[in-house]
Amino acid sequence: MSGFKLVPYGMNFGRTAWQDIQYYRAQRAAIVSDAQSLMDTASSAIETALQNQVSGAANNTAQIALDRINALAQSTSNNVSSQIDQAQSLLDAANGTSSSSSSVNTVA
Repeated sequence: MSGFKLVPYGMNFGRTAWQDIQYYRAQRAAIVSDAQSLMDTASSAIETALQNQVSGAANNTAQIALDRINALAQSTSNNVSSQIDQAQSLLDAANGTSSSSSSVNTVA
């Protein structure tokens, strides 16, 4: 039983009971401080990740809205161009018909 110890780890018989209590209080305070530091670090990392996620979602939403607006503008532009082309073809047809009928009337 060479690994068996009757004395708890960290206990020193050269100290008084009061010194042992102070030592263990300091150890507990250090453990609590380390735990608090780790929780603060984790909290900060989670907060940053959530902010990045919200920012990314907002950017994605804005980009989708912009894409929709651009698609609507392109569709409207194509529609207007199509209407202009139809009107131009109607004008061309009307001009071609009236000039041929007017030439027939002038001969008679």
